[in-house]
Amino acid sequence: MEKTIDIHNYDKQLVSTLERMKSSKISDKNKEIIEKFVPIIFGAIYIVMIIIAIKT
Repeated sequence: MEKTIDIHNYDKQLVSTLERMKSSKISDKNKEIIEKFVPIIFGAIYIVMIIIAIKT
């Protein structure tokens, strides 16, 4: 399988977004919900990347 390059730096974008979210005025309850949802989204992105890599 060919190694893909993440030209969009999704890992860094995710970390940056979470840091901004933690220091925002969003309620603690909403922050907790967002933090639980992130692994689902992040996992889905990697699954799609793997599928694309397999097909190419």
